[in-house]
Amino acid sequence: QLFADAAAAVKEGRLEAAEAACRRLLETAPENPGVLNMLGVVLLRRGAAGEAADTLARAVAGNPDDPSAQTNHGNALKAAGRPAEALAAFERALALAPENPAAKFNRANSLAALDRPNEAAEAYRQLLAAQPDHVDAWFNLAQLAAKQGDFDAAVEAYREVVHRRPDATDALIGLATALRLAGNLDGAIAAFRRAASHRPDDVAAANALAHALTEQGALAEAAECYQRSLDRDPNQAEVWSNLGWTLAELDRLEAAMQACRRALALAPGLANAHYHLALAHQRGGALPAAAAALEKAIQANPRHVRAQATLGLVLAAMGRAVEAARVFDHDRLVDRRRLTEAPGFADVAAFNQALARHVRGHPTLMWNRPSRSTISGSQTLDIAGDDVAPIGAFRAIVDGAVRDYLAARRADGIDAPAGDYFAEPANAWDLAIWGVILKSSGHQSPHNHASGLLSGVYYVEIPAVIGAAPGSTAGYIEFGASNVAGPDGQAMALGERLRLRPVAGELLLFPSYFWHRTIPFEGREERISVAFDVLAR
Repeated sequence: QLFADAAAAVKEGRLEAAEAACRRLLETAPENPGVLNMLGVVLLRRGAAGEAADTLARAVAGNPDDPSAQTNHGNALKAAGRPAEALAAFERALALAPENPAAKFNRANSLAALDRPNEAAEAYRQLLAAQPDHVDAWFNLAQLAAKQGDFDAAVEAYREVVHRRPDATDALIGLATALRLAGNLDGAIAAFRRAASHRPDDVAAANALAHALTEQGALAEAAECYQRSLDRDPNQAEVWSNLGWTLAELDRLEAAMQACRRALALAPGLANAHYHLALAHQRGGALPAAAAALEKAIQANPRHVRAQATLGLVLAAMGRAVEAARVFDHDRLVDRRRLTEAPGFADVAAFNQALARHVRGHPTLMWNRPSRSTISGSQTLDIAGDDVAPIGAFRAIVDGAVRDYLAARRADGIDAPAGDYFAEPANAWDLAIWGVILKSSGHQSPHNHASGLLSGVYYVEIPAVIGAAPGSTAGYIEFGASNVAGPDGQAMALGERLRLRPVAGELLLFPSYFWHRTIPFEGREERISVAFDVLAR
């Protein structure tokens, strides 16, 4: 009767009563596998994953041929953060019941948690071949593909989820994100719209749509989306700040300033809000007010790349050339080094050949990738996680260069106005790496890298025509020109430009806020480089 009561309590969700009944049973039969299995499930549902795993281990020991207990044990181990043991439990369950869908699904999840993506993807596909309507498997396969940078596969899997559950907002947002990264911005916006329509009160869905609309250039509609989000929840400082930027781009400067001030009233230390307020002042020609707001942004976050880059422009436009030159000290802060060796390769030439092959054959390589600075050329997505020899060697090379660079900055005390950009230099970082292939007329428009502390480029293959003609700088990298329209954007410190000829086997490193571009070149050969950002932890 106690066992029946416990089972009924589990079914009805009365977990406290179920646990009490199981524990009374165990007083009489302390190693009964069925009772231990039920208690383990109850404990897992109550959030006691560690105790559940121990209890289910006893259940499995008492009846090792029960696939249900093995599966439950795997679930508890997974919840307890023990994915390797969970995988072993699910595989034991499958040995006993090869067609058990729960064990198949959770085995795939465990492989994904253990960072074995290829095996996990194959496990999901095997399950889906037998059960094509397993929506959760499609969803997890989509997330796995997106994490691996295979956005076409992610789009396909997310579409399977949405086909079966048209109102699955999380899947729609995942689909939209994958479409955006695959270069289909129109499709992404359509999916974001569907997500927002399914959850009209979901501010996250509204904000995601607004971000995509700004990327598309539909600023007026983006502003409306931000405003609708704020009507539902007016306490979103970041959204007020984003609205301020959008309104400034629409030349609604007074409204933009009001939105930024609302953001700062909610979060006085929000660096982006100070920065967006500065942009509104700058567009209105109030350069002293813009400089003051930028200095506040940098005080809040000395590594605010956009604020540092814009402050240099504003200072130059105001005639404060010495201060602008300290911000854009190209001669001192652009590090240039020639590789003499590459770990794991016979020489630098062999390393460059392997790196070029990897970039040329990368599945994410896309011609004129949307929302990037590359023009008449191809660019990959992030390849830092690729488990291949040239990328491993490249990471090691960049890490060494970064350590040397930061040590030099500590030694020379270089800083920037209104905040030391290199104060408390990072002692740990991650890398974002991407390949770029430029063809004839190819170039990169002026830009900087908002997410980085340092940025850089390594030259893999350089056409012979670059640097061959006396006085020609076609194909060179140039530091100085900004992407800001109008006289402010052109009035760089002292009007100076630093142009450097790219040389195969050479690596450049510089602060991420430095404006830079490449100059177009004409020729039949490809210009291949690998760029990177240093992301301080």
